[in-house]
Amino acid sequence: MEQYNENENEAIYRRFKESLSNGGGEYFDEDDIIDIFDTAGDFNDEYIRVEALLYAARYFPESKHMADRRAIFYHSYSDTMRDQFLVDHPEQVTFITSVLRLLSVGQTKEQIRESLDKLIADVSELEDEELIQLVDAAAALEMHDWLADNLELLKSKTPYPQTLLYEYDIVFENIKRYDICIRVLEELTMLEPFNGEFWRLLAQTYMENDNMEQALGAVDYALAIDPADDVAAVVKAEIMYRTGGKEKMKEAISLLEPILSKDSARDDVYQPLALCYLACGETEKLALLLDSVMLIRPGDEWVAGTYMTLRPEKIPAALEAYAAAGEHTEEDWVKLAEFVGDSNPSAGADVMLRAASATELTTGWDILLQMLYNAARYRELCDLVQTHDKYPSMRSNFTHSMSMLFVKSLVVLGEFGNAVSYARAWCDSFDRNGAGDNPSMELRFQAMTMFMRDIINKYSTEDK
Repeated sequence: MEQYNENENEAIYRRFKESLSNGGGEYFDEDDIIDIFDTAGDFNDEYIRVEALLYAARYFPESKHMADRRAIFYHSYSDTMRDQFLVDHPEQVTFITSVLRLLSVGQTKEQIRESLDKLIADVSELEDEELIQLVDAAAALEMHDWLADNLELLKSKTPYPQTLLYEYDIVFENIKRYDICIRVLEELTMLEPFNGEFWRLLAQTYMENDNMEQALGAVDYALAIDPADDVAAVVKAEIMYRTGGKEKMKEAISLLEPILSKDSARDDVYQPLALCYLACGETEKLALLLDSVMLIRPGDEWVAGTYMTLRPEKIPAALEAYAAAGEHTEEDWVKLAEFVGDSNPSAGADVMLRAASATELTTGWDILLQMLYNAARYRELCDLVQTHDKYPSMRSNFTHSMSMLFVKSLVVLGEFGNAVSYARAWCDSFDRNGAGDNPSMELRFQAMTMFMRDIINKYSTEDK
C-alpha cells in the first residue's frame, strides 16, 4: 500500500536489515522469513527479497512457502525466468505456483475461467500473498469480469479482506472501472474507518467519477484523521480547482503553498498551484512559480510548455533549457510544440525549428511547416523548403500537404512565377495513381491535383 503502517511485520523486516549490517548473527524462523520477503516486496526492496531467499535456502531448503516466493521473485523479473523455474520444479504444486502456471499456458477465456473456478473451489482459506498473486494473474489474463463476479466468494475465503479489496482497487483503477473501485474502497473505509489512506483513495476515485461532493467529504475525513497528510491536501486542492469559483481556488492555493514551501520539487503540487494562480489572476505569483520550477524541471513538457505559453519573452531561454535537460524524442518535441502552438503558432514553430537541430525529424517536418504557415512566417517556410538539402530527412519525408503549404506561401509572398513552376513540376511528377489503392489518399490526391492546376490556371498569366 502507498503508506505502509508500522506493524509487527515491518519491525521484523527492519530487524533483518539491521542483522545483515551487523554480521547476520540473529536467527529468524520460517514464518519470519516469509513475512520479511513479503514486506520487502511492499517496499520494493529487492536487496532484502534476495537476502531472504538466500537465508531460506540455507536454513529452510524444504520450505514450500519460500519456494513459492522464489517463483514470485522470478515472475517479477521475466516470464522466461518464471516459466523455467516452474518447469524445473514440477513437484512444486501449490496455490501460488498453480496461479503462475496459468500465465504460462495459452488458454481460451472459457478455459481460464474454469481453471480459476477450480482453483478457488479447492481451497477454504487464502493467505494475503495468495490473494495478491491471484488478483494480479487474473488481471494479466484480462479476466476482470471473473474478478468482479467472484469478489464476494474471495472475501469469504480470507479472514482479512482488506488486502483483497486494496488489490481490487489497484486492478480496476487501471482499467477505469470506478464503479468497482468505489465499491471496494467504501467497504475498506467501513472496515478501517481510521485509515486516512483509504479515505484519500476513495476521494480520488469519487473525483475521477465526477462525484465532487462525495469526494470532498471523503478527503475531509482523511485530513481529519491526519491533518499533516500532504497527499490528501493536494487531492482536496484539486477538488477545489475542479469545482471552480474564485473562493475555492483561493482555498486550494492556501493548501498547496505550504506544501511547496517544504518541497519545491513536488510534481503533484506545482501544476495545480500554477493553474489556480492563473485562474485567480495571480500573475506575479505565477511568474515566480514558473521561474523556480523551470530551474528544477526544465525538461518537463508541461513545465516548459506552460512557461513558454505564459512567459513568451522567455521562449528562447526555455527552449535551450529544455534541449539541454536530456535526450528528447521527436514525439516529445511535437507534444511540446502542439502544447504551445495551440495558442501561439509562432512559438510552436520555434519549438519545431529547435527540434530540427536536436533530433532527426520525420512527421515533424509537416508539423513545422504547418505552424510556420499558421504563424504567417511565409518567408521562413519558403527558405526552409528551398534549402532543404541541409536537412536530408526533410526531403525523404516531404508530403503533398507540405507542397501545398509551400505553394500557398509563395502566392502570399507574390512569387507567382515560382508558385506556377512548382505546381507544374508537381503535376508532371504525379499521376492519378499516385495515391495507390487507398481511397482516402486518392481523394486527397485528387484535391491536391485540383489545387495545383488552379494555381497554374490562375497565375500562369500574371506578371513575373
